[in-house]
Amino acid sequence: MTESADRFDASVWTDKPHFAVLSLDGLSLVLPQDNVHSVEPVLDVEPATTQRSVASWIDQNQERWPIYCLSADLEPMKDLPVERRACVILDYDEVGYGLAVEQVTTLQQAQLRFFGLPVCMRTPGSPIRAVACQGETVLCVTTAADLADYLARGDYLPTLALDGQLSGGVRKAQGGTGGRG
Repeated sequence: MTESADRFDASVWTDKPHFAVLSLDGLSLVLPQDNVHSVEPVLDVEPATTQRSVASWIDQNQERWPIYCLSADLEPMKDLPVERRACVILDYDEVGYGLAVEQVTTLQQAQLRFFGLPVCMRTPGSPIRAVACQGETVLCVTTAADLADYLARGDYLPTLALDGQLSGGVRKAQGGTGGRG
């Protein structure tokens, strides 16, 4: 977390012009739109058979992306519910990964009001950094980096092996293109 749980710095969020809202099982996650690499139909995924936390894989532009399916409690699910119709491919550091979601919408920063995370919502290791309100709707604020850290801490996200190859996912090569791991 870049800001203290007790001191909330709204400028971290108000400096971003656009946000993506990811809907899953009644939970709405909002993250900066520049964290989103692409949105793909769930029809393009192939089921995962080996990794316990990866629900599926998608091949795109000569890259292979692991797709995670998180519950409303942010627990990885092995199977994709039929309500999950889209895969949001997130781009973070050396690893690209995706989340299976029910719906993706976009909002302008001016449509959101950001607030520090209430004490009752603070959970160690949670990827939720703040809350945002859009009218009467409360959204959980996160980033691709926070979600990747969360998945990595839970040993859900593939990690770099000693030889520099990504075990079970995508390792980005120089210049922003990826290769198969």
